[in-house]
Amino acid sequence: MSSFSLALRNVRRSIKEYGIYFLTVSLGIALFYVFNSIDSQKAMMDLSEQQMQAISALNKIMSYLTVFISAIFGFLILYANAFLVRRRKKELGIYMTLGMKKGRISHILILETTFVGLFSLVMGLIAGIFASQGLSLLTAKLFGASIKRFSFVFSSTAAGKAVIYFGVAFLVVMLFNTVNISRQKLLNLIYANRKNEAFKAPNIALSFVLFLVSVVLVGFAYHIILKDGMMNSQSFIRAIILGVIGSFLFFFSLSGFFLTVVSRMKGIYFKNLNLFVLKQINSRINTAYISMTLVCLMLFIGISSISVGSSMSAANKESLKALTPYDATLRLGGDKVTNTNFDILMAMKEKGTDISQIAKDYVSYDIYQAPSGIPLSGLGDNVKINELSPDMMRLSDYNALMKMQGEPELSLNENEFAICSNVSMKGWKENLTRFLADGNSSFTNNGMTIHPKKGLHLLTESTDTDTSLGGLSLIVPDAFVEGCEKTDLVLSMNFVNPEGEAAAGKLLDIMTIGENGKTNSSKDSIYDSLIAGEGTLDTAYATRTQVIETTNITSTAIAYLTLYVGIVFLLTCASVLAIAQLSEASDNQERYRLLSKLGASKKQIASSVFRQIFIYFAIPLVLAAAHSVIAIKSMSDIVSAMGDMDVLAMSLVTGVLMIGIYGGYFLITYFTAKRMAVTAQR
Repeated sequence: MSSFSLALRNVRRSIKEYGIYFLTVSLGIALFYVFNSIDSQKAMMDLSEQQMQAISALNKIMSYLTVFISAIFGFLILYANAFLVRRRKKELGIYMTLGMKKGRISHILILETTFVGLFSLVMGLIAGIFASQGLSLLTAKLFGASIKRFSFVFSSTAAGKAVIYFGVAFLVVMLFNTVNISRQKLLNLIYANRKNEAFKAPNIALSFVLFLVSVVLVGFAYHIILKDGMMNSQSFIRAIILGVIGSFLFFFSLSGFFLTVVSRMKGIYFKNLNLFVLKQINSRINTAYISMTLVCLMLFIGISSISVGSSMSAANKESLKALTPYDATLRLGGDKVTNTNFDILMAMKEKGTDISQIAKDYVSYDIYQAPSGIPLSGLGDNVKINELSPDMMRLSDYNALMKMQGEPELSLNENEFAICSNVSMKGWKENLTRFLADGNSSFTNNGMTIHPKKGLHLLTESTDTDTSLGGLSLIVPDAFVEGCEKTDLVLSMNFVNPEGEAAAGKLLDIMTIGENGKTNSSKDSIYDSLIAGEGTLDTAYATRTQVIETTNITSTAIAYLTLYVGIVFLLTCASVLAIAQLSEASDNQERYRLLSKLGASKKQIASSVFRQIFIYFAIPLVLAAAHSVIAIKSMSDIVSAMGDMDVLAMSLVTGVLMIGIYGGYFLITYFTAKRMAVTAQR
């Protein structure tokens, strides 16, 4: 029989054993294609220039990330291939006994790898191509764009990358198999199935102590994260180090601790085949605690990235309404404006632009620097409210803005003030509310003292359209700003029609660079008056469209990057655990045969296989989930600055992926290992 025919027959005969290998490679190729085909989806969407550039930039980031991901999948392919070769060593030994040369055996393995690789490549690309069509609809939704025409898109660039990266991985596998076979001796191949890893009995007392130490270290890491959060770099690094060491000691000591605890539960320990299952689990953990630690940490990263990434994306979009109360806001700052009586509406008129032709509603107002204040409770003993750089605006201007928004107006007495802030970060609102409730809180300017308005809670309305949430604004009686330093001049408007945005944008160009790019033209008398002499002029202009596009771009980038990394890490962990258990099941076939001879039924053996695999999959997942809960709780404080975290949606997204990937690998592993155990009984 030719090598080609023999290799093809072996693949067909071992297709079930190749299941994990085939699934891992196919999913990897599909992921590669899907997340590298984003750029090709632009043809289907009605996108602005900014969105087009954002998709191209996102695609470039995905390309860089793919290099890192390809290394992970390369490791997975090698790891899975090593299991397959180990599983078939006795078969390869029989080939050598029959006189087959090592060169031909290597040739057969190369052909088998090629067949499986090509089949996986084709199936992965097909799955990726169809999945990418759905991703196009998701991309359009995340970007807030419409599908101008739906067409079946194929990205030759993404397909080429998948072929190249996985082609290199398979070439490495072929080289690995060739070198591995060339070093094998006939005796080692024939008796490979009888060689098992030596079980090193754990020191029970030491394991118990180390387990308690691991719990203390992990608990202390949790305490640091919950107390100091993730924004304190030193505390964050300290918590990470303690968490990693604690996780390592947890798995290092788990086999001895687990054995001690369960062995004292006689009703469980001696029930059915639990003693056999416990010994198998302890044996595996005792020799694989390093890989178990890595799997746990990767699961933690995968779960956290998917959960927080999806929440940040959703929260970012939730902030859009607060960020964009008006169609556009133009802000001028710098001493060219603050040291003059510059009138922006008059400047527009001088330029030949009538504001009523652009905006149906508008308010022009000044922003002032708040006077020196008192310590703000809860934000630090030495933090003063003026050190937080709060804006200060007149009550009449604030009410004019609220009227534009359709919100009720605010009334203040001559000795009262209010605070407006739409920052939702944890503790921020509570601290400001306490400040407002403090009867001794006051500000003084030019002999006029004002106190918080009694019974008034923190105001959260936005006073402009901008790309960042406002920090802190004091709403004060009009007379209080006399003599205060003016910091900005602001114009907020709602356009008459869509063309108003273009007209306002042209006005911005005139205001900042002068007509036709000239800076000294007599036509630009207003502009010239601003640039004359020493000083600075700062401008900022934001429209609702720009803010929405920017927010959608950020949300999409966060969602895709975290989803890509999260899925890859989940896939990696599930694959490593699955291959380890299948390797264990292959080594234990003689033990299953012996259990059968001792009277164990097929149902009991199948149940023992299920419990063993379930516990092995569950242990790193439980610890990773505990880590993730703490990380997500801490991250929620950061995410809350952009909007409320939707815990239910976050849990659903993570849960679906966990069931689909981790649960899928668990079931495939169980049914494959069960078949090995049943086959051994014959």
